[in-house]
Amino acid sequence: MKELLQKLETEGPALSQRVLSDMYRDPFWLERFGSKGRRHADEDSDFHLRYLARAIASGDPAVLVRYARWLRGTTRVTVVLLIATYAVYVFGLLPAHVPIGQLPELWKLPASEYLLRTGLKPGWSWATFIANGDMLVLAAIALLISSSILCLAAVIPAFRKRGENLFVAMCVMQIAVLALAASGILSR
Repeated sequence: MKELLQKLETEGPALSQRVLSDMYRDPFWLERFGSKGRRHADEDSDFHLRYLARAIASGDPAVLVRYARWLRGTTRVTVVLLIATYAVYVFGLLPAHVPIGQLPELWKLPASEYLLRTGLKPGWSWATFIANGDMLVLAAIALLISSSILCLAAVIPAFRKRGENLFVAMCVMQIAVLALAASGILSR
């Protein structure tokens, strides 16, 4: 375990940065989320590495196992929802806000132009069109990316039971930051 912990601490940050750099080579990510989004991705990655290191160092994997089980469960459920909502969209079971035929032309545009042409606004405006198949897919995506909030909430009782109040506070703050970021309040 000590060797794994040492490798995680010495090589984890560089590996994480390499993965994020590869992801951000696609201009979509920087255009969509800007440098602030990259900073948040870096912070989130650092948080998960520290969390993993702490779980390994404690010699008690219960918290990590609980987090992983919740992540596995929420991911499975949301992937099923993604497939189902995508089927609803593709097969036209619900009308689309943006017709599929227009997507190839629209996907080439900068995000701001895409929003303008589709009548959407940044943030959660898509939720007002939830009765449309394409926006239902976005709802499933929103659930998928919110999985970490549920996972963090699931480990709070374990940290509390072990008397690790600092980690309880860190989880609560991480949930608050994620919820605040998702709310769009700061981008208005």
